[in-house]
Amino acid sequence: MARNLSIAIIILCVLSAIAFIPNPLNRETQSTRSLAALGKASPIQTVSPLLEKLTDSRWQTESFFRLQQDQPELRYKLRSEWLSLEEVKSKYRRPQIIPSPPHNTFTNEKAALGKKLFFDPILSGHNNMSCASCHSPARSWTDGKPTAIGNEGKVLARRTPTLWNLAWGYRFFWDGRAQTLEDQALGPVTSPDEMNQEMDELIEEIGSIRGYVEEFSRVFPHDKPAISPKNIAKSIATFERTIISSYAPFDYWIEGDETAISDLAKEGFVLFNSKGRCVHCHSGWNFNALTVHDIGLKSEDPGDGGKFRVPTLRNISERDFFMHDGSFSSLESVIEFYNRGGDVKRPTIDEQMMPLELSLHEKEAIEEFLSTLTSTEPIVEVPKIPRNIAKK
Repeated sequence: MARNLSIAIIILCVLSAIAFIPNPLNRETQSTRSLAALGKASPIQTVSPLLEKLTDSRWQTESFFRLQQDQPELRYKLRSEWLSLEEVKSKYRRPQIIPSPPHNTFTNEKAALGKKLFFDPILSGHNNMSCASCHSPARSWTDGKPTAIGNEGKVLARRTPTLWNLAWGYRFFWDGRAQTLEDQALGPVTSPDEMNQEMDELIEEIGSIRGYVEEFSRVFPHDKPAISPKNIAKSIATFERTIISSYAPFDYWIEGDETAISDLAKEGFVLFNSKGRCVHCHSGWNFNALTVHDIGLKSEDPGDGGKFRVPTLRNISERDFFMHDGSFSSLESVIEFYNRGGDVKRPTIDEQMMPLELSLHEKEAIEEFLSTLTSTEPIVEVPKIPRNIAKK
């Protein structure tokens, strides 16, 4: 009898031990431990309670997370790297220097001239449209329309892209066909569908205005003539490089202010860099990879082999329409599009486009995070446009 009792006790102990062995299929147990490790063992205690409560079934641990054997801190997979939360955050720090190319170095005078040209309707064939007609600073440097309106009211096929932070770009237009801002600057000016201006006529018009003649001569003293298509493009591009989004709540959080964004937004940031796969295209402080991708939109626009430029997400909440064709009118619908893995499967579709299986809460968290990229911007003053006639 005693022997039978001993056997029963041994069996009970074994069963109890088995009950506490982590089950690889028990996702909730795994996730709770991993996320708790992030909150309790990380050197910097900055993780919200909401993050600690996430379950692995929502975060797909097998694909995106692992617990390091040599340290208990949870680490995130970002572009084939295993990074801690603080290391991921470090990749989103704002740069301290505004770049300018060696062939078009920055000067305040050149930027001021470019700003005048940007707001001057003289750049259009009918003298009734300026660059700012489509890229309005009051509308986050867009026009608030699904697609742009061009020459004589023509509705164009593509949406007006924002101009935020172009100083860090190197492929422009939705199809990425322009390699530099200087290459891009005059494209809309001479396009028959957009501003419809003849370059020879523009040079003559600008050359007839004394204020422009004097200013071009000061900015480009070694160029003869100073007023040229190249220098018009350089001036506009230099001004466009000054259009930089201000600090947003997200930036203050990145720099250490834990009260700058909500717990839900912090959760969204982790999702953005993991299960949501957003980071594969929207990376770095400006949230764009400067590349072109086919994301599976239902569109007849060929783009660059079905691919389109990745836009910045800075001030994304200030925009009225989304995608190159303006086919979505809310961030909620954009997130749902990515959640289902796109709508059209083509040979050119990006390999990252696949169903994400985000829950409603996760989608809300990502949208909350995106709202933290909105900054309060100063009012842009329209410059005084020269109109005094030059002496012959």
